[in-house]
Amino acid sequence: MRFIEARTHGIVDYLMGILLIVAPWLLGFADGGAAQWVPVILGLGTIVYSICTDYELGMARMISVKTHLGIDLVAEIFLAASPLDFWVFRSGLSTTFNFGNRRNWNEFDDQARTCL
Repeated sequence: MRFIEARTHGIVDYLMGILLIVAPWLLGFADGGAAQWVPVILGLGTIVYSICTDYELGMARMISVKTHLGIDLVAEIFLAASPLDFWVFRSGLSTTFNFGNRRNWNEFDDQARTCL
């Protein structure tokens, strides 16, 4: 069962790739860090694997649509999880998750309360 046609999916793929590439500058977080480069790399990757997909707008047709959809899913999960990763490492809470340091858990609780 298809939710959208392959041609429409292809158009959305290319547009999303371009949007991901320019998003850091459009939304003001182009500071040269990981928050800037993750969407840029995912955008370039989206365009490349869209070119290589065996559908109407694919040019090289080297990967199946099923594989393409799997890559879409992995990229979407990574993109959705990346803000949490950036927040954890920027705030110094990575030691909380690596070593279980009680002091860091208290800092985590304090910072989490300020977000609510």
